[in-house]
Amino acid sequence: MLNWFRKLWRRSSGLNADELLRMAQTALAAEANGSAKESVVVPANGRSSVEEFGTIHQAMQQMLGWYGDGLQDERLFQALEFLCECAPYHPDINHALNNLVNMANSGHSVSVETGSDRATEAAQERLNQQAHSLYKRSAGIDGLINHYLRQIMITGAISSEDVLTGALDGVEKIAIVPTRKIRFQADGDDYAPFQKTNDSQLIALHPATYRYFALQTNENSPYALPPFAAAIDDILIQTDMKQNLKFIMRKFGLLGLVAMVMNKGKKKPSETESEYNARMSKHQNDTLVALQKNFYKGLMVMFEDKKIEHHNITGDARAAKDIWNLIRQNIASGMATDPVLFGIPTNSTETFANVIYMFIIRQANNVRRLVARRMECTYRLDFLLQGLPVEGVSFRFEKNPARDPLAEGQAQATIESAAIKKAQVGMIEPDVAAQELGYDGWHDPALMHGAERVFGVGDDPGLRAHGLDSRLRGNDGALTRRTFRLNSGREQYEFVRPRVLVQASAHAFALASEETVRKTLAKWQKEYLDAIRPFLGEQVEEAVEVLAAFIRRSKLSDFRDEKAFAEAAFATLSTAFNTKFQQADARKVVKDSVKEIYEFYRLEDKAAFPKSGGVAFAMDSIDKRSLNFMTRLERHYLSKFIFNQNTEKQVLDFLQTQFLENGDGLFGRTSRDAIQTLQALAVDRLESLTEYEAERIINTGVQRMRAWANIGQMSDSGVRVAEIFNPSPESEICKFMVNEVKYLPVGEARKAVDELSQLTPRQFAGRLRKITPEEIASEGIVSATRNGYGFPTYHPNCATRLLETERDAV
Repeated sequence: MLNWFRKLWRRSSGLNADELLRMAQTALAAEANGSAKESVVVPANGRSSVEEFGTIHQAMQQMLGWYGDGLQDERLFQALEFLCECAPYHPDINHALNNLVNMANSGHSVSVETGSDRATEAAQERLNQQAHSLYKRSAGIDGLINHYLRQIMITGAISSEDVLTGALDGVEKIAIVPTRKIRFQADGDDYAPFQKTNDSQLIALHPATYRYFALQTNENSPYALPPFAAAIDDILIQTDMKQNLKFIMRKFGLLGLVAMVMNKGKKKPSETESEYNARMSKHQNDTLVALQKNFYKGLMVMFEDKKIEHHNITGDARAAKDIWNLIRQNIASGMATDPVLFGIPTNSTETFANVIYMFIIRQANNVRRLVARRMECTYRLDFLLQGLPVEGVSFRFEKNPARDPLAEGQAQATIESAAIKKAQVGMIEPDVAAQELGYDGWHDPALMHGAERVFGVGDDPGLRAHGLDSRLRGNDGALTRRTFRLNSGREQYEFVRPRVLVQASAHAFALASEETVRKTLAKWQKEYLDAIRPFLGEQVEEAVEVLAAFIRRSKLSDFRDEKAFAEAAFATLSTAFNTKFQQADARKVVKDSVKEIYEFYRLEDKAAFPKSGGVAFAMDSIDKRSLNFMTRLERHYLSKFIFNQNTEKQVLDFLQTQFLENGDGLFGRTSRDAIQTLQALAVDRLESLTEYEAERIINTGVQRMRAWANIGQMSDSGVRVAEIFNPSPESEICKFMVNEVKYLPVGEARKAVDELSQLTPRQFAGRLRKITPEEIASEGIVSATRNGYGFPTYHPNCATRLLETERDAV
């Protein structure tokens, strides 16, 4: 039967694999039922063929005739058709495919190269939009990658097209074009792809949107070689064997042939021969039905005239199992994989298990490289059509977990130590050592002396393979690489902070004293206040001039009482406070001050690290976003502080008092002198309020910058839990956080900082409220940190800060 199917396939180039398979199954079923022998015309001599004893050359010619002479042959597409239809239903192929896809889709990240943080943020936002919309039919990007991996393993190629939006401003979705429908035609020195439709029309595929990436090809042919094609022969043998086993099972059952011997009943005197035979036949049939029911139930009751006999027709059937396993092993060999992927248990040594695991990992790596290149094409085209200034896109799969993590970690530690020592003794340059470890360059060669270890950022041990540059450059026109890892649960790309070198110092590290910490904080607060003080004075003077102009154009009769005057005057007065710090010169001073303070606490200050040696840090896009946010927030508070409930009340009380005491003079004949007196009094009053409020705003802002910078430092250096520290807490909430809560999760704090920095100042100010110990105790520190108020600052002028710990969890 197998030979018949092979011959039919060779001779029937117009039939597809489905038709051939149905014909084979029909013939097998007919043979099993015995109907194939009915009404058959046979050759007179018993055979129509002749016996031939071929030479090796003839055998090679016969093999070429079976396997085809290249990829232009129609048999290639029949093989593709057969494999595509067979893969979901053949147990071995399906099992191996699922294992390979699960192994290969280990998660991924996307790196983009841009010239500005704004472009990076726009690229991340676009990636997040596409993460779920590019392939909605199957779990977004993860589903698309699964489809690509499966397509490669079955057909040997990726065949897909980026479908553009109607406005041609981006990639709307991905369309999978069946590989077996692709035909190539010579186009100069290359080949142009076409899609063969069901009505045999050839449609030219556009090179900008369509991609055909072959895993392997035969010499100069453009067509991919199906990786499982070599298994087709054994798959057909297995199908033939299964049909024969099915026939045997139906005829004889698992245990052989069961027979019942019955005594023939006596003929009744009045019965004719035909009546007797009919009665015996009915009795046999009734007994057969009863036997079938009770035999399946495992219980049988009979008269002693009946006897059950069992005939074992299988004899010693162990050879059948050996043949079956041999066929499965041949299928695995034809699929270029190990039988373990089929779930076939093998007795192997630990060493052999490692070899098989590495073999499967390398096979997965080979396949997913095509997927990475295809995804890069899609993202590059989408960024281009969106008008985003992205210079480069790199798609990388995450490293598969080690089969023996401890052994691999020890080996990696040895490699890292050797590279660092070679740099320390001057055998190689620090940058060369960094490149051996997967970096683009050494972060700070000045810290080379005494360097011991390289720590990763976050929870991912595989970032080294990404070759990330820890020297993140600023907005000086140079390209900056940022990496975003897909969070499959959220279908969102999350920023991957770059790896930093954390090195043990050759000298003892002394934790800064509290006096030094306090003086450093006070220094920055004073410098910030001194920088903006001239604008505070201008703010008051302009506000008082606006107030005087308001009074000059008003009449006493315009106000029913002192309260109405105070409210109207305050509304006019506050205009100057709204606008002063929105002017260009004031904006620049605030921006420069915030940048200098934040960068000091983020990059230079080591007061938060009592347990580590010298620590090298680099700012990332979250820091840049935090800088921009805090600059806007400072301007917001400096412009709006007069609306502070306490300040507003004091200004209103002052205006009401002046109206009652000098109202006649303000709006009468002595208005000039009265207004000048009011102006002088207002300047004194507003300057004192402004100085107090500005100092409160600045002190709180600097402490907030320190806290957020410390969170970034700890996150970069792999600290999981921070200690809430204040040697002399004064407020109720600080005493509770320091003495009762004590620790908070750094990872949750980092996420909260990222989310808070994306708010507007008004939104942020709207979320601020007095936090009580009871609320923290009820909600828990993890949730409170996640929501943005579990970490300092806890109130205006809050001095509580964070310190590094070695704890793994809160």
